[in-house]
Amino acid sequence: MNAASSISQIASLMADPKRSAMLWALIDGTPRLANELAIMTGLTSSSACAHLSLLSSAGLLRHEARGRKRYFRLATPQVGAAVEALASVQLESTRGEQ
Repeated sequence: MNAASSISQIASLMADPKRSAMLWALIDGTPRLANELAIMTGLTSSSACAHLSLLSSAGLLRHEARGRKRYFRLATPQVGAAVEALASVQLESTRGEQ
């Protein structure tokens, strides 16, 4: 896969405000339960699970089972760096809104 295609696919996943909020909620490295991420982002549990499944399938998140619970975390430090880099960029149209 070439770089432009990879950027487009990752950007389309991150473009959804709820998915980007989930990624941001995981930026500190703390694994979180799907229900916790649902509450943090204002989603129902089923919607959160759908979003988490997309992010996991794309390789942006990893999950680990602890008993019956599944904890999610960013897949790699590079995912965290990408999320932080995007969070630090301001578009010209939004600079005056702060």
